[in-house]
Amino acid sequence: MTIPKSLTLTPSTPMVKPLPKRRPTRVDEDAVEVKRIEGTLTDEEVDLVTEVLVEAFADDPFSLHLVGGNMDLNPTQLRSVVGAANVGGVIVVGLVPHSPSKRSGHPREEEEGTGGLMCRESGRQIEGEIAGVMIFHGPGQSLNSSKEQCEAGYNQFLEEVDEETRRWWLEYWNPLLARTCTSAFGEDTALHAWDLHLFGVRPAFHGKGVASKMMRFVQSLADLDGAPMTLQTQNEVNVHIYERKGFQVKEQIEMESRQGKSRFWFLLRKPELKEPTK
Repeated sequence: MTIPKSLTLTPSTPMVKPLPKRRPTRVDEDAVEVKRIEGTLTDEEVDLVTEVLVEAFADDPFSLHLVGGNMDLNPTQLRSVVGAANVGGVIVVGLVPHSPSKRSGHPREEEEGTGGLMCRESGRQIEGEIAGVMIFHGPGQSLNSSKEQCEAGYNQFLEEVDEETRRWWLEYWNPLLARTCTSAFGEDTALHAWDLHLFGVRPAFHGKGVASKMMRFVQSLADLDGAPMTLQTQNEVNVHIYERKGFQVKEQIEMESRQGKSRFWFLLRKPELKEPTK
């Protein structure tokens, strides 16, 4: 993560409305389909992806640090990450089949469901209900490292937070992340890794194999590149889960804001290089 050199404030982006909470859903892991978004999403599609993350992180205590205690700004903050990935990153979605009663065909399905995505560059319809979202930055990419990424939502978010939170981001949080990523992973690794910035699964699909299948998909992409994977988490339970998936803790820090203190782990997974077939 790098600090933008300048801030060019942009008009407000569309309002993101949280999805209604839904009851736990029966899903066979074999029915889960993982897709890497090809092409550029429309503003409405960015909203759709953001809605899933808003639901996934609705009760996340770490989000309070990022929004200065004002959870009304959480959709704006999450949308800034999706928007940045849409112009300079990688978006991966985990899809489950639509229930028979939710096939309206509209980008935002009726009642509780979400719609499919149509990427305007590829023209390919991605069918299914979005159960989970991963935001990645591949080798040579980083979050908000270009003017275009910042203009996709980050600038608006900084405009809407209070002055103290804005300074916290620019003078404390961004520099702390940059320094620690370099010390934890090494400068070359940070530049050549697949960095998992955000990973959220809707609560109704927890424990259904959605997260595991999405993680295996992205690990395979990194392995094909021969690239390491990096991630950061503030959840100690997640640390143990990621360790079982081949990640190693490289550094741990304690960060703070006016909301209090929180531990933060930096993890690395080396690529699995397959032996050539004879």
